[in-house]
This record gives sequence, structure tokens and C-alpha cells, in this order.
Amino acid sequence: MTLVDLLELAAVVTAHAPLVLRSDRQISPEALRQYWSVCKCRQQRWSRSLKQLRLRPVLEEILATEVLTRVCAAVLTAHDRRRETADAEPIARSVLTGHLEARHRALTLLLCGPGVGAQDAGDLNRLRRQVERWNDMLIGSLLIHDDVAEFAFDAALAHEFADDTRDRPSWQQGGTAWSMVAHSLRAGFQASVGRDGHSDGNDQLAAAILGCLGPDLFDPVGLPRSLWHIRLLHTADRVQDMIEELFAAERQKR
Repeated sequence: MTLVDLLELAAVVTAHAPLVLRSDRQISPEALRQYWSVCKCRQQRWSRSLKQLRLRPVLEEILATEVLTRVCAAVLTAHDRRRETADAEPIARSVLTGHLEARHRALTLLLCGPGVGAQDAGDLNRLRRQVERWNDMLIGSLLIHDDVAEFAFDAALAHEFADDTRDRPSWQQGGTAWSMVAHSLRAGFQASVGRDGHSDGNDQLAAAILGCLGPDLFDPVGLPRSLWHIRLLHTADRVQDMIEELFAAERQKR
């Protein structure tokens, strides 16, 4: 799974967020544990990779996937608020905090770090701005259902988008606008991010997110199940293997 696939997943999660928020289903504690563990592994890998000289792939990954982290944090937080619980929000905020720390280190390297040339710095800065615009559009669509403006980069811009789309049926869950959003997002980022990355880790992250949000996320109405969506359904077992490796490593440190 590529970074572009994860970006598309952010759009899919946003499109089907109303279905998730209307559900009375409790988010599985095991699925939340898996999500936290997978993200913990990714953030540890980022920390190690940022100490190496080949920086562009990891910087792309940190910047590009922040939109997925923010969207998931917004949806999980809104889900807890609807149910008046505190099950998913603390996990989501912990993951987001770790991602923001990685982003801070990434931006510092873009400004003055060794191993980042002028061309790479310019490309990555454009990617950052592109991610921020898409994030605020996706968060804006969630504002129709809950006040999650804190997960936008520019809350005013997110509110503007929410006002523009609030009463348009094509922007509702299952509406035709979301198919165009997913297509536009994929086309726009294919030229911005490379194909380098850690596809196994990306698969496991996506599988963990599906485990949190539930199989009803991909209902028969709305965005079609592309091949990578179907592939995600077969990666849950690999997530558990990754979790066991993480805790084994932590035990060895002790």
C-alpha cells in the first residue's frame, strides 16, 4: 500500500463518518489497542529514520499521512462525544500528539537539517501545503456533524467549507461528490509523493483503522470497494504479529 492509498483512505473515512457517528456500536478496545500499537511502531521507525541521511521518503511519509491521523482523531473524538464516553478519544489524541512531534522534527529538518537539498525542501514544502488544504476540506465536511475544528490547520477555512457544503446532497454520506474527491485526491498526490515507503506498515495501519471504525464503514452505498480496500480486509492477522513484536522488544529493553 502506498502513501497515496493512505491519503485516499482519509477521504473514505471522512465520507462514511456519518455512518460511524450514527452507530451505537462501541469501538472495540482491542482494535483501539492495535491502532495505538501500529502508530507507536511507525513513530519509533520515523525517529530512527530521521537520524539517517536518506531523509526524503520518511519526511514524505510524516507530512503526507498527517491528514489521515487528523481525520481519524476527529472521527474517534466525535464518536466518543456522541456516546458520552472516553474510550477512543484518548488513544486518538495520543497518536496525534506523537505525529505532531514527528512533524515538528520534520519541519525543522526542512529548514536547516543536513541531508535535505534545496530541491527536496521545496518539493516537501509544497506537499505540506497540499496536505494542509486537503485536511481542512475533509475536516470541514466533518464539522457538519460535530465541532472538530481543532483538528484543522485553519479552522476558519474548514468552517467555510462546511458552510458551502452543508445543504448539498452530493456531499452527504454516499453522495456522488465523494467519488470525485477520492479521484481528485489520488490524482493530485500521485505527482507529489514518491513510491518509496514501508508498504507493510501502511497495510497494517489501514487495517487497524478499519478495525476501529468497523466493517460497516464500506457499505454498499457510496464509494466503491477498490482492490486495495478488499486487500485491507485480509491484513488484520498481520497487525497482531506487529503488536507482539513491539511488546517483545519492550520486554527485552527491561
